Amino acid sequence: MRSTNCRGIHEDKDTNKERHLIECFFNKMKNYRRLATRYDKTASMFKAFLALISIRIWLK
Repeated sequence: MRSTNCRGIHEDKDTNKERHLIECFFNKMKNYRRLATRYDKTASMFKAFLALISIRIWLK
């Protein structure tokens, strides 16, 4: 870990890599309009579509 500013906040390279992957994943998910606009009325349908998109992105 190294100090990034005078207040002593530390930066962890591995944590930043993981954070970047998660941010990229959410950006890819925003491309699906149905999920972004929450067309599904029930939480279970929203969760199912979220799982479907996650699998599709993972397989690409």
